[in-house]
Amino acid sequence: MSVDSNGESRLMAQLLGFFFALYLIMMIVGVVVMIAAVIGALVLLFFLFVAIAKTCEAIYENHQERRRDREIKEYEHRAALRRIANRAERQHQLYLQGDPRGLYGMYTPFDLSEPMPPMPKVHNKSKKKRK
Repeated sequence: MSVDSNGESRLMAQLLGFFFALYLIMMIVGVVVMIAAVIGALVLLFFLFVAIAKTCEAIYENHQERRRDREIKEYEHRAALRRIANRAERQHQLYLQGDPRGLYGMYTPFDLSEPMPPMPKVHNKSKKKRK
């Protein structure tokens, strides 16, 4: 069988049309896949950015909390030093006035010329005997 050139050219045109349509479909699918990949990468970058931001926020809050704790401890230390200095100044003034509390502070010794108060009795509740 012989095929005329007009039929061959029609067949070639159909094949070319088919391959052109296939090429267009593949190009469209490729563009869609590329757009999906770019969108996926952007979403991934967004979540990565959010994770980094949350981590930085947690580090900053931890730093602030530690700084506040350090300031509180420093304030308490200074207050304790002020109390000691005030007590020392008060005792110094008492000492200058001849008061024995200025020499001994809060821990004035017993006057040994007076009788000692009776010691409270301590009851041992355990009845165990040692062998």
